[in-house]
Amino acid sequence: NVTKVFKFSPIAELIDLLPSSLPDKFSNKDIANHLQLHINLARKISYTLRIGNLISLVEKHGNSNIYKRT
Repeated sequence: NVTKVFKFSPIAELIDLLPSSLPDKFSNKDIANHLQLHINLARKISYTLRIGNLISLVEKHGNSNIYKRT
């Protein structure tokens, strides 16, 4: 396995990980589908983006968090 290491500075560059094809409001499942990732990795991405104030939680649908870019 080859591991890629990315360095983002400033943290705002992390938002570039999200594809422009995501809808205005999106879930972890949307992130996973658009980036072709496992849902667990999508959750880690959204957590990091939320901590960095790059996305915000706007609502919940059942157990799914719905986010938008800030």
